[in-house]
Amino acid sequence: MISVDESKEPNENAGIFGLDVDYQQSKLVLIPAPWEGTVSYGTGTKGAPEAILRASHQLDLYDIDFDCAYKAGICYDPFATKVPFLTSRDQLSVNMASEQVNEFIYRRAKAIIQDNRFPGVIGGEHSVSYGLIKALSEKYENFGILHFDAHHDLRSAYQGYKHSHASIMYNVMENFAAVKKLVSVGVRDFCEEELHYAKSQGDRICTFYDRNLFDLL
Repeated sequence: MISVDESKEPNENAGIFGLDVDYQQSKLVLIPAPWEGTVSYGTGTKGAPEAILRASHQLDLYDIDFDCAYKAGICYDPFATKVPFLTSRDQLSVNMASEQVNEFIYRRAKAIIQDNRFPGVIGGEHSVSYGLIKALSEKYENFGILHFDAHHDLRSAYQGYKHSHASIMYNVMENFAAVKKLVSVGVRDFCEEELHYAKSQGDRICTFYDRNLFDLL
């Protein structure tokens, strides 16, 4: 049984949420993906996995809906390796590195699933979920995606990057037939191309724009 004394400060080198839990004890394994190859406004997403890990030590572990869910076991993937380090933002370099990131996350997610564990991804920019969704599409015949974002992320490409953060949901919908439903919540900024694509998918894509959020309350 996993337990923790929340009256004590977590060890500085403790895992997510301050837990000292290894891979074998974990039901949920989070793959850190410090990637920002296609960011188009600002930088810093590559530092997110480490920042989230540090900040998680400040959170209380009890949840009013799920009680002590952490006892199921959760850890950062100890087998994760560093994603490619980009020295150039030219299209060829970024597209090649994006493919490497997708393949790395896919292989780790697939291995975690084969170990009867649940994989997750801590990014990084939005595009890092592609490899995880690919692994899930091989495991399950159909599933849906709940997508909280200010943008559709349905561009066929953006700034020449095939796996742009702005194209992640387009790539998912085009490449993975197992994804039967995409529900996007909070969308407020998009181009005409994305709107037309969303409509072309019929009931497969459901969007709650930010002006509709009060309808959900």
